[in-house]
Amino acid sequence: MYAALPAAVLIGIALSAIWGENGLMEWRRLEQARVEASDQLAAIQRDNQRKQREIHLMMSDRVVMERLIADQLGWAREGSTLIKFEGTSPE
Repeated sequence: MYAALPAAVLIGIALSAIWGENGLMEWRRLEQARVEASDQLAAIQRDNQRKQREIHLMMSDRVVMERLIADQLGWAREGSTLIKFEGTSPE
């Protein structure tokens, strides 16, 4: 009976190392979550850079600003004609 005790302890340690709270399976789950979060962060950073470029264009280029105002608000300069097409979106 005492001879089986070390084997049972080793089996318990091995099971804990694989399926335990800090085991291999948990490590894999956390690694997958880290990779997904990293991918989401990269996508958010790309979107942020795109929006920063748009803001820079709006602030520095009057034609771009007028186009955005016309597209978003339907406003145009006095004497201009604004043509809208159904089913199209400026984005």
